[in-house]
Amino acid sequence: MKRLILLLGLLAVQVASAADAVPLPVGKSRVECEAGGVAIQVFTYKPAKYRDGPLLVVFHGKNRNAEDYRDWAVPLADAQGYVVAAPLFDEKRFPGDAYLRGNVVSKDGTLKPKSEWTFPKVLKVIEMLRAAEKKPAWPYLCIGHSAGGQFAERFAAFQPNEALRIVAANPGTHLFPNEQMSGGYGFGGLPASLGGDEGLKRYLAAPLTIYLGTADNDPKHQSLDNSSAAKLQGPHRLARGRACFEASEKLAKERGWPFAWRKVETPGIAHEGGRMLAAPEAVQALRP
Repeated sequence: MKRLILLLGLLAVQVASAADAVPLPVGKSRVECEAGGVAIQVFTYKPAKYRDGPLLVVFHGKNRNAEDYRDWAVPLADAQGYVVAAPLFDEKRFPGDAYLRGNVVSKDGTLKPKSEWTFPKVLKVIEMLRAAEKKPAWPYLCIGHSAGGQFAERFAAFQPNEALRIVAANPGTHLFPNEQMSGGYGFGGLPASLGGDEGLKRYLAAPLTIYLGTADNDPKHQSLDNSSAAKLQGPHRLARGRACFEASEKLAKERGWPFAWRKVETPGIAHEGGRMLAAPEAVQALRP
């Protein structure tokens, strides 16, 4: 009986929480989302003339500056009618690969429990915002820049989702569609549930855009991964992005697999998140 009363109490709290959810305010705001026992701060923006456009989820770079990325996406949101949500994955709770690569696989190659993955926390944020806006099927798009671009690619590869389009902008390294590269750079050494032909096929069928600034071509950029494994992908971000797309397109063609990727380049932009989001090519990159 006590257990039944406790369960009913928990249910009442959940129902009350859903009923009390209110739509996001117009303009900039910050909300908190409980995601698998972790409170995620989410920086949001709703245009004054918002009608019924999709949600745009923005993944920040290695500086963990989600608020800046939200602000940089404001002109895009105003022009395209998006609501912006930029979740903060702070360094303390999501260090290193726990953000960049989603905390999916341990260093010895074993699969971690899904409760420890970072990717499902994005879905929790989306679920909360859908409830707040009373739009249970609210369509969404994702875009990540730099470290956020690495996160976006792996989100596309490993996390089942409903995104209309996932954009990886200027990642330092990519998830190459082969089993020769390992350690997070490719599918080598991945557990059977994520890798193999089925894993590669799912990845190539994802609605992924590789979005590149043509001036992001500095092989000595201060934040560029220049490990020996990274250099196998190319000398700099532009070369690595082009090489990953070409290899993916070639593999899909050879195997006769569906290929839903797109490559979009914006001229003259280096490793600059704000400019990448402001460029007209960002609209093309995000097009479903």
